[in-house]
Amino acid sequence: MNKIKEIILGHNSFFGINHLDNETGRQKLIKKFGGSKNIIEILNYSVERKLNNFMISTVDESKNLIGEINNDQDLKNNLNFFVLLPYINKYVRKTNELGIIGVLKETISNQNILKLGMDALSFISSADYKKIVSNLIDFEIKPFVNNNIKCIILHDSLTDILVALKKKDVLDFYDEYIKTKFNCRSGFATKNLPQFLDLIGENSYKDTSILTHVNKIGYEMNPNQKIVEDRIRNSSYNIICMSVLASGHLNFNQAIEYIHSLNVKSKLSTVIGCSSKEHINDYSQLIVS
Repeated sequence: MNKIKEIILGHNSFFGINHLDNETGRQKLIKKFGGSKNIIEILNYSVERKLNNFMISTVDESKNLIGEINNDQDLKNNLNFFVLLPYINKYVRKTNELGIIGVLKETISNQNILKLGMDALSFISSADYKKIVSNLIDFEIKPFVNNNIKCIILHDSLTDILVALKKKDVLDFYDEYIKTKFNCRSGFATKNLPQFLDLIGENSYKDTSILTHVNKIGYEMNPNQKIVEDRIRNSSYNIICMSVLASGHLNFNQAIEYIHSLNVKSKLSTVIGCSSKEHINDYSQLIVS
């Protein structure tokens, strides 16, 4: 039986995020996690069982949670972050309100880029995407810089747009910038693993993770389950399997048995949202000392 390389606790249930049913996620949030105190308790319980990898998106709520985590020195020292950025819905909403240029202006203003002596309008209109991308990354990561960041993962909405446009140069820049600036692993989320791998190639990036849907019923595995399975089996990248439980359609044992059955060349990682101590107990059993 294959061993799982990294097991990662997901944040979705903490913030009421449910990819299948937003209302279900919201009700779970109200019922179980009315405040950050309950989340901190779950995270401490997780770390005590050596489940100390935590995936979190740069949602607005995460800023408050990071503050609570950093007030608990033991938790701060022992928790490793896999940061997913940006929280794309935030930018979609702002774009609807302000337009693309308005969103860039607001973001740049918040980050005080003008203090660097740059003119806002020329910056926004610049064709130099490296300036824009690097500063947006810095802005999103700012709340996390004093924590143990293990990997910074580009949201699948942006990854897949770049793949569709065949903008490998932007993906290359992101990979290099993350590793150089933050001294951690780079990562890319994608909802079409084969298309992503076709663009970047199998040997483009070293020490890079790919976050993608992997589950027994083929939920969100595009273009189809068999093709994704074949690419995973032959990939040298670290694949982080998300939606392992297929939004609650699979039980834990079914889900993990399927991951083990893939018989891959390199070890897989998994991220699962655990909303109770019972779930954490099950998940922590996967840890290999």
